[in-house]
Amino acid sequence: MSTDEFLKGLNYGQLQYARRRCDELIQAKNKEAKRKVWVVSDTDIKYKYFQEDEYVCAAEFLLSLARKNAEEGDIEDLELSSEFLMKSEWDEMFPNNERGGV
Repeated sequence: MSTDEFLKGLNYGQLQYARRRCDELIQAKNKEAKRKVWVVSDTDIKYKYFQEDEYVCAAEFLLSLARKNAEEGDIEDLELSSEFLMKSEWDEMFPNNERGGV
């Protein structure tokens, strides 16, 4: 069931409670520490995320992807950029401190 479908099934009082609770959860998330990640992407797809200290690894992945695309004649607008994730999202993305991109 989608979030929209779930919300449509709530009555007015339940929706008011859900709004208040969502505001509380958003405020808590905004207070979380943030962690930097490197992202290899093109205009449509995020291929891999790398931990903050894996910049060179991310750049090497970008280069290998660019070479592969060039060999196939498929030139994409690839980029390496940084994003900040909430610590809880970072922990989910890199369980057990996973290395080498996810």
